[in-house]
Amino acid sequence: MSNHLAYIEDFCENRLSKEENAQANQRIQSDPSFAKDVAFYLQMRHLSEMERKERLKSLYYSLKQKQKGRMIRLVSVAAAAVVIILTGILFINQTPTPEEYARLYIKDNLSTLPTTMSDQNDVLSQGVNCYNEGAFEKALALFKQLTSNTQALEYQGLCHLQLKQYPQALSVFGRIAQNKELLENKGKFYEAITLLQMGQKEKAKTIFIEITESNEDIFGKQEAEELLKNW
Repeated sequence: MSNHLAYIEDFCENRLSKEENAQANQRIQSDPSFAKDVAFYLQMRHLSEMERKERLKSLYYSLKQKQKGRMIRLVSVAAAAVVIILTGILFINQTPTPEEYARLYIKDNLSTLPTTMSDQNDVLSQGVNCYNEGAFEKALALFKQLTSNTQALEYQGLCHLQLKQYPQALSVFGRIAQNKELLENKGKFYEAITLLQMGQKEKAKTIFIEITESNEDIFGKQEAEELLKNW
C-alpha cells in the first residue's frame, strides 16, 4: 500500500472538499496504482480486525508470488479496481441508517472479547474463549457464575445481545449504566445499540443525545455525535 493512505481514507470517508473529491475521482481514472490502493481500502474498511489481519497476510503472500508478472496484469487490475471503486463510492455516499450502524457496530466491535491475562483455566477466561468461538450460551452460563464481577456482567449483556435476547441485554446494560463507580461505563451506549436492534429508534436516539450532552468523557460520545449528525 502506498504512503498516501491518509489521503485515500479522507476520500473514502467523504472528508475531502468538493474540488478535492473531483480531483481524486479523476486520479482514479488516470493512475492505476492509486486506483488499486483505493479499491483495497474499500474492500478492507468494513472487515473486522481479525479479518483485516488475515486479508493482509493473504495479500502479502499473493503479491510475493505475483511480483514478476505484475506489469503484465496491470491493465486488468486497474480495470477491476475502477469497478470496485465505482461500487464503493455509491456505498460510502449513502449514510447508513441507525439500524445499519448498530448491526455493523456489533459485527466490527463486539464479535470478539479481549483475552484476559489471568489463568486460562479460570471461569472468566473460559467464558471469553467460549464467546470468541461463538458459543454464546455456554459463555453466558460461565459469566453468570461471577456474580460480583462487573466485567462478567458486561459480557453477560453482550452474550444476550449476540443471542438476540434483547430485553435481557437491555436489563443488564441498564444495571451497568447505573453503576457510578466504573471508570469506563459502556452501559448507556450499549443500551442504545440494543434499542436499535429492537427497532426502538426514538428511544435509542434519546440515549444518544444524553450521551452527547454529558459533561463527562462518557463511552461512545464521539460515535453518538457522528451518528446523530445523519439521523
